Amino acid sequence: MRKLVVRILGTLGYKVLQAPNGEKALQLAKEYKDRIDLLITDIVMPGMNGRELAEKFRKLHPETTVIFSSGYTEDIIVQDGVVEENMDFIGKPYSPQAMAKQGPRGSR
Repeated sequence: MRKLVVRILGTLGYKVLQAPNGEKALQLAKEYKDRIDLLITDIVMPGMNGRELAEKFRKLHPETTVIFSSGYTEDIIVQDGVVEENMDFIGKPYSPQAMAKQGPRGSR
């Protein structure tokens, strides 16, 4: 799924940094000194969940828009309390059109 997202975002004009897990994503965020417009993270991951990653990531890059993703429906995730209703969410599988619609407003 990560390869698809990287390809879609690349065609939309984004420079993409990718990480296989939350710890690596935080390491990249610490090392990368430029602006990071968008973090797309799965909600359920081994080690640290997506919400935890987003909180730590935003301490390093507060400008970053976060989109949470999951194979579960948004209703189920909100009901379980993992994601709040006002958080950006995209369900899997996603299309290029859905990714473009969810991207950070006006930034690339």
